[in-house]
Amino acid sequence: TQPTVTDANIVLGYLDPGYFLGGKMEIHPELSHRAIAAELGKKLGLDTVTIAKGIYDLANTHMASAIRVVTLQRGIDPREYPITAFGGAGPIHVVKVAEQFNIPTVIVPLSPGVKSAFGLLVSDLAYDYVATTIMPASAADCAVLDAAFARLEENGKRDLAVEGQSGVGAEMQRSIDLRFANQAMDIAIRVPAGPMTVETIRRAEAEFREHYFETCGMRPSDPCQIVNCRLRAVGVVTKPNVPAVALGDRNADRALKTGRKAYFSETGGFTDTKVYDRVRLRPGDVVSGPAIFEEPDSTTVCPPGYTAAVDAHLNLIVTRG
Repeated sequence: TQPTVTDANIVLGYLDPGYFLGGKMEIHPELSHRAIAAELGKKLGLDTVTIAKGIYDLANTHMASAIRVVTLQRGIDPREYPITAFGGAGPIHVVKVAEQFNIPTVIVPLSPGVKSAFGLLVSDLAYDYVATTIMPASAADCAVLDAAFARLEENGKRDLAVEGQSGVGAEMQRSIDLRFANQAMDIAIRVPAGPMTVETIRRAEAEFREHYFETCGMRPSDPCQIVNCRLRAVGVVTKPNVPAVALGDRNADRALKTGRKAYFSETGGFTDTKVYDRVRLRPGDVVSGPAIFEEPDSTTVCPPGYTAAVDAHLNLIVTRG
């Protein structure tokens, strides 16, 4: 009875109620319309489609705010990078999220709904440790820092051994947290293995000052403090080999399903939209929007004015034009 983002995507035609979870989960679209109309329609005095579009736009704004935190607020220009969509719902929203930052390229991997689980299985195992070592960088006690790192590495080796990740597959990644005196903004700077030296600390401080400038746009002359010694103990997991797929006949019609009407702001309303079975697409296929790509664990929306191309690893590469 409560309206959700999924309800909005059904009302807008992005999701096929008959193919949710590959058709294994029954969806009742009339309840999606009813939930939006009953809960919000009466309060806002708006029709169901307008409210669904507002829910969709608001979800995109929330996703964009998370990107803003990890890019713009860290001095990173998101226009210089592609954006990868994952999760069951990510590919439905990703193009509109990318538009808010003028990100030129969207990448949607095959089976994005289970991409996080796949990543968990192939990611390196890591333990993080920290030891507080507050001291001025200009008069750092290298012996104290060496002792702190030695204790952290001992803990890391012990925990990795329990997981069966010791020996040549283990990496010890060191860093120190630095900040300006009388400030509370710590920045972790990587330092090499081996004994700490005055030169090591000097290089770390220079890197800290440069990173601070890139993030904050200022170059204070204040003295620096070492706050913490950090260690990441990494058990390296063997990565799978994902081979390229041979080029197809470049005829995407082989994957064409029955189309349906979907809502797009670019056309001012519901538009006839081609729907493709993504599993049947092959490298070299190119589809112009508006188009929808369905697979059992996710749905990708390619709005009008965009093109989706399939690369050698069956990723969908969505670009404007």
